[in-house]
Amino acid sequence: MYFISIHGSYNKLEVALFRDTTCLKVVAKHDIKASSHLIPIIDQVLIDHNLSLADLTFIAVDKGPGAFTSLRVTIATVNGIAFAYHIPLLSVSGLDALWQEVLTFNDPAVGASTVVCLLNAYNEDVYYLIGKAGATSNVGCRKIEVVCADLRSLGDGHPFIFVGDGVRIYRNVIDQILGAQVQLASPFLSLPSAQQVGLIARNMWVAGQRGDLQVMPLYLKTQLFAVKK
Repeated sequence: MYFISIHGSYNKLEVALFRDTTCLKVVAKHDIKASSHLIPIIDQVLIDHNLSLADLTFIAVDKGPGAFTSLRVTIATVNGIAFAYHIPLLSVSGLDALWQEVLTFNDPAVGASTVVCLLNAYNEDVYYLIGKAGATSNVGCRKIEVVCADLRSLGDGHPFIFVGDGVRIYRNVIDQILGAQVQLASPFLSLPSAQQVGLIARNMWVAGQRGDLQVMPLYLKTQLFAVKK
C-alpha cells in the first residue's frame, strides 16, 4: 500500500511517501509561499520511486488549524487532485498529530503529564490542545493569556509539557504566568510532521475509514476581513 501525506498549514510544506508503515521519502520546503510548490513536489516524489498518482491508495493531509491562506491553498490543491484521480482523502487534525508525536518520541513519563500543544493563530491568539494520554482533550482557539491562566487555575503544581510554534512566539507570556510549571518537550517540535500525519491516517485506513473526495479545513478561529471602500 502506497500513500502520501502532506503538512502545509503554515510556511512549511512537507510531503512524505509511505509504503505501508515505512516512510520512503520526505521533502520539505520552507517558504512564505511553500504551499504553491505542492504539485511539483508530489510529482517528483512519485517519479523518484517509479510511481504515479494511480498507484496511491489514499492521500493523507493535515487539515489544520493553521495559517488561513497556506491551509486553504494546500487543501484546495489536494481536493483537486483527489477529484481528478478519484483518490480517497484522509484528513488529520494538526493539533492531534503534534500531540501524538510528543507522546511517541518523548520520555515515557510524558504520558502521565498534561501536554499543551500551541500553534500560532496570530494577534496573540493560539490554537491549543491540552490533554493527557488516554483522556479527553481540550481543543480551541483563545488568547494566550487566557489559556495560561486556565492552566494555572488547575492548581496541581505539576509541570506542563509545552510544544508547538506558539510556545516560541509567546514564551515570555507563558513563563510569566506559569513560571516553574513550564517544561518544553524534548525534542521540541514546532509543527506537526507529515510523517506523523501519515501514520495516523494509515491507522484510520486499517481501522476501516475510507475517507472522502473532499477535505474541509479545520477552522478554530473566525477569520475577519476588512473591506475598504
